[in-house]
Amino acid sequence: MKIYFISTLLLLLDLNSYAQDSSHSEKIFGIKSCKIVYVFDIGIGKGEKTIIFDDWGNVAKEYGVVYPDTSQMKTLIGKDFPQFFDSMPLSKFSQAQHLLKIQTKGVMYNIDLDRKVGYISSYFQPDSSFKFPDGIEKTIGTDTFLNRKCIIKSFGDKVKFWYWNNLVLKKEFDENDLVKTFEYATSIDETYIIKSDEFDIPKDVIIIKNFSDLK
Repeated sequence: MKIYFISTLLLLLDLNSYAQDSSHSEKIFGIKSCKIVYVFDIGIGKGEKTIIFDDWGNVAKEYGVVYPDTSQMKTLIGKDFPQFFDSMPLSKFSQAQHLLKIQTKGVMYNIDLDRKVGYISSYFQPDSSFKFPDGIEKTIGTDTFLNRKCIIKSFGDKVKFWYWNNLVLKKEFDENDLVKTFEYATSIDETYIIKSDEFDIPKDVIIIKNFSDLK
């Protein structure tokens, strides 16, 4: 079975991380629809992704291209798990990966566009009562990013998010000696016209209900 290695490590960049709260009933975001393009570097790979959503964030999709950095993989993962690459050669991760996530109410479709296969997972949307433990989440200031006024929040002492209309436009992670990690929006289109088939699953993709059934 192929392990969705890169996809798993992109959890910090997932659609889930954009929904900070849903205090306005069904309105997850403060804007009804939008298209945002991001660039990112997660240390073991870099790339670009596009988020498109409608219905205040209740339906959304994320298309991403990841270009793995196999040398960083070996450095970061091989250090703690030296046997990992014995059974999973680096060559399996050397090619660009094209990933698609489609979110509907309560359901997330995770799709590998290269293999034309995907699986279904539940989508967690915290309600207005959801809170981080005391001291974890702090509002530390405001900033203007891409001509949008943002609220900056820190999570612990190593992560900062820039929020605009409840969307994260920028993520900043403290660097260490081995890896630099970041994500930020490069363009925002508030007038993007949602297509009639925008959130349809591609017709040539096979959806498997359980991740464990993937071969």
